[in-house]
Amino acid sequence: DSTRGADAAKAMRVTAQDALALGLIDEVIPEPIGGAHRGPEATAAAVRDAVHRHLEELTAQPIPDLLKRRQDRLRSLGRIQPAGLK
Repeated sequence: DSTRGADAAKAMRVTAQDALALGLIDEVIPEPIGGAHRGPEATAAAVRDAVHRHLEELTAQPIPDLLKRRQDRLRSLGRIQPAGLK
């Protein structure tokens, strides 16, 4: 039922922390207290800051290195690793 959404997300491993642990995303941007819809300005600022920070990091790297990292990352998605290894 709809009251168990958080339990379902945890069981299916679709939380932001799961996506981070699986390497699907680079960062979890915290929401303002009460959620993004309650603080749209703070949410926009947090997203802007994260994008700016990541773009600075990426633009400082040579393009061949970026392409290699991207290729390695995409190829690693979906790989099964033995328990306890990262």
